[in-house]
Amino acid sequence: MDVGQFLRSLRDDARGASVIELALVGPLLAYLFMGVVDASNGVARKHQLEQSAQRAVEMATSYGTAGSDFSRIDDEAASAAGVPVSQVTFDQWLECDGVRQQTFYDVCDPDEPFARYVSVEVTDDFVPTFPYGPIGTLAGVNDEGVVPITVDAQVRIQ
Repeated sequence: MDVGQFLRSLRDDARGASVIELALVGPLLAYLFMGVVDASNGVARKHQLEQSAQRAVEMATSYGTAGSDFSRIDDEAASAAGVPVSQVTFDQWLECDGVRQQTFYDVCDPDEPFARYVSVEVTDDFVPTFPYGPIGTLAGVNDEGVVPITVDAQVRIQ
């Protein structure tokens, strides 16, 4: 067999083409799969934080009124979220005629509509398994390689 005939037979031989195609597409598929897994873990973490904030707000509504002791709300939210208490912000305020007052325990004029609110904000950082380069930046990964997550819940209690 001469060289020309050998080259023609090689050109016409399709065996092994799928292995080469897999070698070209495989890394892209693996990168895509890892991204989907990391994204779903991030969404699950955000959902856990949302549930903890909602649980804390629900706890505040069960306390009821302005005279209630809300001192354990931030501890409850931190415990449910699995974060330190420093990453939980609890706020309570009174609005008289739609204007926020200095303190939650103030009393509005009798002719003014009033409302008391409580809110809980929980923050955490989600660390993806891989940094993903520029695609990670587009997806919210900051310079430190984390995705900051902040959730909040609020409710009118009175």
